[in-house]
Amino acid sequence: MLSVDQTIVNGHIRIFSDAVMLMFGSYYCMNISYPAAQASTLEFLQRCLFKINPDKGSKVDRNTTKRKLIIIQ
Repeated sequence: MLSVDQTIVNGHIRIFSDAVMLMFGSYYCMNISYPAAQASTLEFLQRCLFKINPDKGSKVDRNTTKRKLIIIQ
């Protein structure tokens, strides 16, 4: 399901690919950074599998002390 501010917006998502598309769309529409623990995985999925490559910037919050993610294309 997709919820915004604790309100269910779409509770009938049956197909996994639809759920993933809604998740990525939500991050971009609401301008939210990826959670630090999942940032590398989500960035990989975004760039390598879904071919969503912004010209500049990233949805990974760079304020953490973790190593930077480098993607070679």
